[in-house]
Amino acid sequence: MDRPTKWCVAAALLALAACGSRSHPVVDGPDAGRAARDAGPGAADAGSPTTPDAGPTAEDAGPPTDLRLARALTCALEAPDVRRAVVRHVACDRETRATVRGLVEAWEAGLFGSFETYVEDTAGYPFQFGCDAWRCLAAATSCVEHDECLAGVREGGCDDARTRCDGTVLERCLPSRSGAGEGFAPVFDCAAVGAGCVDGRCELDGCAFGSFAEELRCDGDDVALCEGAATIDCGAWRPGTSCQYFAIGGEIPTRSCLPSGFGGAGAYPTDVECDDAGVIRFPTALEEEVVIDCVAEGYAGCDPRGCVP
Repeated sequence: MDRPTKWCVAAALLALAACGSRSHPVVDGPDAGRAARDAGPGAADAGSPTTPDAGPTAEDAGPPTDLRLARALTCALEAPDVRRAVVRHVACDRETRATVRGLVEAWEAGLFGSFETYVEDTAGYPFQFGCDAWRCLAAATSCVEHDECLAGVREGGCDDARTRCDGTVLERCLPSRSGAGEGFAPVFDCAAVGAGCVDGRCELDGCAFGSFAEELRCDGDDVALCEGAATIDCGAWRPGTSCQYFAIGGEIPTRSCLPSGFGGAGAYPTDVECDDAGVIRFPTALEEEVVIDCVAEGYAGCDPRGCVP
């Protein structure tokens, strides 16, 4: 009988309870196991969800690490889903200045989960969408479905407050896409990073935050929120990256896990290369070249912003 087995038997006799090993906690639940680049750190060793009492308790677990903040910033979407979502949005919303390249790069920079309470739109980037809308757009197959994904603003007007809490969900007062006034729409679930929602702001370990973009900071090579209450270990999430400065459309500063030497300015209004066959090509912060065949995806062709319906 080996030593671990003897120990378990002894413990059972002394404590009159079964003895067994615990598995490592899965921080992100059923989404664990994605590829490291798209899903965040720990994907290689992520397994099946553990039993409810496995791992450290919330009281002694320390600040939320890698997966929770990284996934919140990227809406836990993989690259193929993101590309489908942004291609659909650019094709169906012809009023925005956003480009497919810019929005793909926004996801790489961890801006899909960002929200701004005072900025309506910068360089064509739709801050107010929120993760639910991006996930919906990833599955949309028409411009009708595109519009349905973005119709989540509640009608009925807003009070004097521009943000409010619905449980742990932060809601923001936004214009209705139907043109029927304004209403509150969900923009972020504070619980995604282990926070609560208090008085129209997320609150984590006594630190209140109202957006991600302007409130992220570098802590060495890591990205930190609320003075380290939540962090991203860039090297673990995206090997070869570290905390870098990133300006949304060259206007709003944030910090993200990107390769060293990244230029710093987002490419939101930057054109893509469109050839006669309806194929678009563009570089991003993490990819030397992204290639999307618009015709093969069911679009009529492409233009300098992306695919066209």
